[in-house]
Parts: sequence; C-alpha cells; structure tokens
Amino acid sequence: LRLLCAACNLLSFHRHNAAAFSVFERGLASAHAQADLPAAGLNLNALLYATCREPTMLESARKVWTTMSNLGTKLELEPLEKMISSCLKNKSHREAFSIFLAAIDAGLKPSPRVCIGLITACYTEPQLAPMSYAVFCTMKENGNLVPPEVALQLAGICLHHDTLEHALEVYDSDSAGGRSDAALASKLVEGCAAADSAAMLQRGICLLQALRRANLVGSSSAYDALIRAQCRLSLARSRPAPARAAHALLEEMIACGHTPQAAARSQLLLACSRAKLQAEAIANFEALVPTIKYAVQPLSLIHI
Repeated sequence: LRLLCAACNLLSFHRHNAAAFSVFERGLASAHAQADLPAAGLNLNALLYATCREPTMLESARKVWTTMSNLGTKLELEPLEKMISSCLKNKSHREAFSIFLAAIDAGLKPSPRVCIGLITACYTEPQLAPMSYAVFCTMKENGNLVPPEVALQLAGICLHHDTLEHALEVYDSDSAGGRSDAALASKLVEGCAAADSAAMLQRGICLLQALRRANLVGSSSAYDALIRAQCRLSLARSRPAPARAAHALLEEMIACGHTPQAAARSQLLLACSRAKLQAEAIANFEALVPTIKYAVQPLSLIHI
C-alpha cells in the first residue's frame, strides 16, 4: 500500500492525472479502510489538485473530495480553489459554494479571482443570490473589492432574489466605486417606498439625491412610489414632515422632466390638507383642477 501511495503522489506531482487516480482506486481496493491511505503516505490534497487539472475528470475529483471529507483531511487552499473553479466551469454552482464554505470553515481565504467566479454564478442562477452575497461579504471582510460592474449586477439580483437590505448594502459598498446606475437606483427607491418605514423612505430620498449629484435622473415610477409612501406615512401619523417631503419630491420630479400622476397629486393634496400645509395643498389643488380622470374630494381643503 505504501508503494501505491508513493506512486500516486509521484504521478500527481508530474501531472499524470489519470494515472494518479487509477493508482488511487487500486489503493482504495486494497486498503482495509480509507484511513489506511493517508496513513500510508497518500497526499490527498495533491491528488485532488491533479484530478481538477483535467476538465473531464471532475467525477474523479468528486470521489477524491468525498474521501477527504470522510477522513476529515486537513485542507489546503490551492487544491480547493482548483476544485471550486472546476465546479464553476461545469455549472455545478451549488457544489462550488459547498466547497467554498468548507474552505472558510477550515480557516482558508479563497482568492478574489475564485470569489468573483462564485459571485457571478448568480448571473445564470439568480436563486443563488444569497450565497453570492455571502461570498461578497467574505471578500469585504478580507479587505478585497469586486469590480464595480460585478457589484452593481449583484445588487440588482439581490433586489429581486434576496433582500432589499442586502441589495442596498452592495450598492452602497466601496466595491461599487461610487458609481450610480439610474435604472438600478430607481428600482431600489421603489423597494424602499414599498417598505413603508420612515428610515427606508429617507434612504430612498438619499438614492435620488445621489443620482442628481451624478447628473442622472431617477425614473418617474420611483418618484411616484416615494411620494405615495410619504403621503401614507403622513396620513397614518398626522404629521406634516412626510407631507412636506412628499411635496418637495413632487417639485423635484417636475424639475427632472417627469409629469406627476393625477392620482398621486390627489393623495398629496389630502395629506397636505390634513397636515395643514396650506400653500402646498392649494398648489396641488390648482394643478388638479384641469384634470378630468380623478375627482378631487370636495372636503379635502376643509382641513386647511
């Protein structure tokens, strides 16, 4: 058995990958237990690396990996990175993430190149977004950045297949490089508006302000969603601040070249009236008078 293990190690080192695996299988057949192989000197990490060199030997690599897992072999970074890359090339994305987690559990730090490969796996399998986000966080903890275009793509996928909080974190990260994406930011604003919390609404306003500073414009639907959300908040709590913020957003929306929907103006009129914001309520009332699709509530202005 020692001779077989020595031969396997030598073949692995000299890139005779198929021959090395063949000797490994002979060793498995002749050993009383799998543990006899490393005891006889077999370097399973070297064998794993060897089998991962050949794209056609992924199944062989899996068998070596299973043996290593069963034996609790001390893992080395280079063979694991090779295995992750092989799985990614084979579109075995979940398996690649599983090996990545094994590397992290072993205290290893996969390279940025491997991590970026894992992050971009969610491009073709969006349901992997939570795992791609976890890899992103690992890179961030290790002081590594992903390319800005990758970060923005990940933020967009997280928005639809993970959580709004994760999408915002990625969008705001140093990896995004301060880049603003009007379409993505607008979708994030709509997500913030749907959250119906004062903190998230403020976050949506900040996103629109960042676009303006970058000479970009948020979408009409983003402004509309944020205005309506601010109105809901004002009406629910009878507070003037959200109504005032909603009116400011409407003025900004017009300045950007968007036309507010009459339904949004009607809701804003009611919010401003109840908040006793006389000038804002009258401005919205006068803008609504020419419309014919939406009837203004006659009692809206009684509040002011």
